Amino acid sequence: MKKLLIVALALAPALGIAQTQPLPAGITAPSSTEVLQRARLDGELAGDNAGGWMGRSFLAGVGAGLIGTGVVFGIAAGGTPQLPTDQRLLIASKPTDYQVMYTKGYSDKVKSKHKKTAIGGGLLGTAAFVGLILATSSSSTGY
Repeated sequence: MKKLLIVALALAPALGIAQTQPLPAGITAPSSTEVLQRARLDGELAGDNAGGWMGRSFLAGVGAGLIGTGVVFGIAAGGTPQLPTDQRLLIASKPTDYQVMYTKGYSDKVKSKHKKTAIGGGLLGTAAFVGLILATSSSSTGY
């Protein structure tokens, strides 16, 4: 068994196994902190998916005013977005730390976008709700 290991180690350089290419002059390898920061940024960039919260919250705002807006915002803020399968496959060959930070960046970005669109849609729906109430009350008074 020892002979096989010695032969394998002796042949490794000849076969190109376990060899690293030197970096060009003046370029250093990124630190693990830089890699993790890049992973989070990559995840945030991939998380530009607002996914329908504007329409849901608009309908809630029209139907129930600020209460509906608050309910939809609470739902949007409480959920944890899942990384889509295609994104998971894209980062599957990366180190585990990279995958964790990428997923965290993606989740934080999507959740932030969901909350922003939920508030925007809810406020627009609430404005429509108030407009309907004002239009109904002014038509019943005869003005």
